Amino acid sequence: MSPKLVGRVLASSIVVGLVVACSVNVDVANKGCPCGTGYVCDTARNVCVPPELLSTNNPPPPACDPCTCAVDGDCKDPTRAHCSPGKICVECSQTPDSCTVGYCNDKFQCTAGCKNEADCQAISPGTHCDLKRHQCVECVPGGAPCGGGQTCSPSGTCVQACSLPSNPCAGGKECCGGFCLDTKSDVLNCGACGVVCSTQNGTPACAIGVCKWSCASGFAHCGPVEANTGCETNTRTDPAHCGSCTTPCNLQHANGLACSAGQCSYTTCQPFFDNCDNNRANGCECSCGDKSGDCCKSGQPCKNGGCNGVGRCPQ
Repeated sequence: MSPKLVGRVLASSIVVGLVVACSVNVDVANKGCPCGTGYVCDTARNVCVPPELLSTNNPPPPACDPCTCAVDGDCKDPTRAHCSPGKICVECSQTPDSCTVGYCNDKFQCTAGCKNEADCQAISPGTHCDLKRHQCVECVPGGAPCGGGQTCSPSGTCVQACSLPSNPCAGGKECCGGFCLDTKSDVLNCGACGVVCSTQNGTPACAIGVCKWSCASGFAHCGPVEANTGCETNTRTDPAHCGSCTTPCNLQHANGLACSAGQCSYTTCQPFFDNCDNNRANGCECSCGDKSGDCCKSGQPCKNGGCNGVGRCPQ
């Protein structure tokens, strides 16, 4: 074989070898899914990683929000396992009520409160369920009369009637709408006559003249204590209150901060930083500069095993 032919064969072999090597060993770590052989998709981040580094502490967010459905079986998210009349996957069904504790509200969320007389009897014998407000009460307006010449107030309390100034209230109560009410505990007159505690995403109560709430799952009252705003904060999606009122998403060196299913996340890492520990909850904690001890230099092989032990830092 001539020297020129040998050279061509060797060159061809090198090219073929490189192609084969690339097809088998191509570095796809931290690249977008779908993944090559030997890698799996970390759906929480939508990047490719070796199987042993698959994130287990960051469950993937639902692929759809809201998710459409025809029957309950179409709803794969266990926190939204019921198909509503509007054909959307929701937390609970109203007919029959599927909540084991509380009741299914008009937004199909399990919320503290009663759904029948049995719920109230189990909590406080002798009380009744006001189905309009889903609260256990002493009496229900329009229902059985109160004894002792008393009348049932709109909030479900047996009280004396009043009219000012000829028939004032005694015992520190206030005359509100013709009823002697305790404004320290009446949810429809909390702190003063006519102050109705908000029912937004929760069931209200009145304590020492201040509104309080038992919130539906995924919601909380994060505003000022005295603010009558109900359970105004969605802790599943609010980056300022992600998972709880006191958990802001302030992930280090990350862009596009977001809150999904009560967990902080982000879109991308800032230049020269990466998520080396495969935990999106603490952001891009690893420096990818070129200083001694850094994870790796941008675009170059990672030092000391590198970010996630494989691959290269983002460009």
